[in-house]
Amino acid sequence: DSREMADGTEQGETPAMEAPATVDLTSGEEGWKDPLGSGALIIKTITNPKPDAPRPNMGHQVKVDLKGWVCGKPEELIEEKSHDCYIGDGTLMAGIELGVRTMRSGEIALVRMVSRFAFQEEGLPAEETLSGRGVPPGSSVEYRISLTYVGDIMPSPETMTPPQRFQFGFRRKQSGNVKYKSKKFDAAIKAYERGLACVGNPKQWKGEGKVYVYIYICKYIYIYIY
Repeated sequence: DSREMADGTEQGETPAMEAPATVDLTSGEEGWKDPLGSGALIIKTITNPKPDAPRPNMGHQVKVDLKGWVCGKPEELIEEKSHDCYIGDGTLMAGIELGVRTMRSGEIALVRMVSRFAFQEEGLPAEETLSGRGVPPGSSVEYRISLTYVGDIMPSPETMTPPQRFQFGFRRKQSGNVKYKSKKFDAAIKAYERGLACVGNPKQWKGEGKVYVYIYICKYIYIYIY
């Protein structure tokens, strides 16, 4: 299925700056590609993959290593982590997922993106970043992405084990929470509904853990829907 991938001020406050629509390029930089044709997300390969290496599409399993920082400020480190997930399951933020879908297994690339593909107008608080400096609202960011593995298409809920259903449902719940915080309520509800669809009917499950998984999903998803 398809997935969705984002002033008033009081007296004495600094008016909010409008987020840039395109990513800045330092004079003299070369080798950047503009896959969307808008300048809002650009990508540059720094380690080439093998010519016949697989490229992921929607639903493929991928393993990626990420390191991100605020554009032009590499000392303002956002995160450094690895993910084993599926394209479109809500784990990767929109700009990273778009970048990964242009890459091949074994490729390492830099991706720069405007805020609407990253942390949008909310930014990130200082305590949620490695540098402790946060991500200012509307900031463009840059990520180093290493695509280390491209696997199979994600299984359908009917073929998943209870722990797999929990994992997929939980990821969609997290995606819905991000949309909810951004006041994108319709998109949030759709994400929660997808999470519940992954859970399915627990009466049809087999194996241990089905009760725990069902209660956990209900506790952390239903409260956002109703």
